[in-house]
Amino acid sequence: MLAQNKTLHLSTDYRFRLPIEMWFFNTGVTYTYQHRNLIPSQTISSGLVNTSSVPQDNGISSLNICISHQTDSKPSYKTLIDEYLQS
Repeated sequence: MLAQNKTLHLSTDYRFRLPIEMWFFNTGVTYTYQHRNLIPSQTISSGLVNTSSVPQDNGISSLNICISHQTDSKPSYKTLIDEYLQS
């Protein structure tokens, strides 16, 4: 029997940024599904190790969600007007 592997990977990402106000919002979702038709198997008897594959459908799913938000009330830069007003 031939080994067969299939992978489905879906991903989306959204970024909203207001750089003047120093406000940033990021979110993302990732879904992954892996399908295989063989499961590895080992048999140990009288000191011998036999490795084989058992035909069996199996799948693994994973879902990742990421959300981040960043704000800064004080901008980390100075403009020429700020420099002029302080002098």
